[in-house]
Formats: sequence, C-alpha cells, structure tokens
Amino acid sequence: MRAAMLLAVAATAFAFTACNDDDGDGPKPFESELIGSYVPRVDQAAYDFGIFLSTEWNEKGAPSLPLNGDPDNAIGWELIEAMLPMMGGAYYAQGLVGLELQNDGRVGAKYRSVTLENGIADIFNPTFSEEVFTFPDAATLPMVPADAVRYYTQNGRLYLTVSKEFISKIDPGTLGKPICTMIEEMISQYKLGLVSNKDIFAVPFKYTVEGDMLTLYVDREMILPFRGLLADLIGQLVPDEGVSMDETMTIAKADILKFVTDIFDNSTKFELGIKLTKQAE
Repeated sequence: MRAAMLLAVAATAFAFTACNDDDGDGPKPFESELIGSYVPRVDQAAYDFGIFLSTEWNEKGAPSLPLNGDPDNAIGWELIEAMLPMMGGAYYAQGLVGLELQNDGRVGAKYRSVTLENGIADIFNPTFSEEVFTFPDAATLPMVPADAVRYYTQNGRLYLTVSKEFISKIDPGTLGKPICTMIEEMISQYKLGLVSNKDIFAVPFKYTVEGDMLTLYVDREMILPFRGLLADLIGQLVPDEGVSMDETMTIAKADILKFVTDIFDNSTKFELGIKLTKQAE
C-alpha cells in the first residue's frame, strides 16, 4: 500500500490542469516565496479538515445523479459538496504529516500509510499507520528519485513537476506505447495546457498566501479542458448497463455522463483545494 501511495504522488500530478501562462520552457533558476515547511490546516472543532469545495451555478442549477433513472430520487450536489471535503479531508488530515517545499525546488513529505482492512468497504473508515514515513528516503529512492518530483512558482501559480524519465520507468511501454507518448497525445488532443518540455511535465495550481496560511487550488477555468477527456473516459470505462450501487439501485451511464458534463456547463464558480499552515523556521 505504501508503494501505491508513492505512485499516487505522481498520478496526482495529472488530476488538474490550467490555461498555461508561461512559455513552456519549464523552471527558471530557482527561487520561490513558498519555500518552507507546511502541515495540513485543520480545525476539527469546526469540521474543517483542510480540503474545501466551493461552487456556484447558473439558472440550470447544480447537477444531480438520479437513482434508477428517477430524477425525483437523486443524489443531490448539496450532499456531494458537503461530504467530499469531509471524506477527502480524513485522508488529507491524517495521512499527510508535513510537506517540504525545499530551497532547491525539491519536494519532500512526511506521511502515514493507509490500510483498508476490509478492502473498498473501508474506504470511509481507513486505518492509518502509527509510523510516520518520509519521502524521499532510502527505501523510496530506487522507486522515486529525489529529484523526480519538484516544484516552481510563477505568475501566482505553483507548478508541480514530474520528470519524464521517472514516468517512463513506471511503465516503459506495456500499455502499447510509452506512457509519456500517451500523455503528450492527450495534451495535444484535449488542449489540456500542461507544461511539457524534453525533461518534465508540470501541473499548475493557483495559490494564495494569507499570514501563515497557504491555499492551493484549482478553479473552473483550470478544469474546463478536462470536459472532453472525462466524457470520453466515461464512454469507454463505464459499462453500458450503468453502475450498480446495490441489488436495487443503479445509476445509468447516460446520467453519469450528464452529471459530469453539467459540472462544467452549469457552473459559474468551481474551486477545489487544500489549506496548509507554514511552520516557523
């Protein structure tokens, strides 16, 4: 499970994107106002677990997921917006112990591994290790070199970079073609706006600094390029008969597709992010 979490560090880099304001040449000689040590900013008394989701909608309203094709029996967006930060926040607040944005552009982290003792049934009740692991360390360096994941800041954005050499080692071509080639093709086809040069892919996040609080987030502008990609993935991956919640409850494939596209088409505001507290030196 620990190895899976480390690979997720790289996979996370492809979850978000933005309209790219730089020239695509990658990081300049390193300097950043964000250099420092951070911990998740959590206020459990206020049920604030460090992850936030904020949306606003046009006259068509927020999307929903009908159950068994019945629009009067649907999972409403209000429930999703309330539950997602709490569920994701449990992993964020308990899994991430600390984040290091180092003065040479490297990224370090301290974390607890997670175990789902009963498989996917425990996804809402994960167990975290007592031991705190460090990334990178002697155990992870053969898998993830110290400079495989880096960062830089530019024009009010933090760019998380992943080396193409590292990505190629994850899967050198067993998917039919080199994984870097597949990513390049997706960037070109869907106009995703990822920074790409001969050495790295970089994913941008907007950020704000208020006192000791750092907020990293993506907004509606940044996720819009993913509309076509997600629609195609749903078409390819979701079974034609839909997804069964249990023996009596099914979400139709067409309703899943409409739900996802409505997020893009009906929203006037969409912000998803995390909050961190900078530690005193």
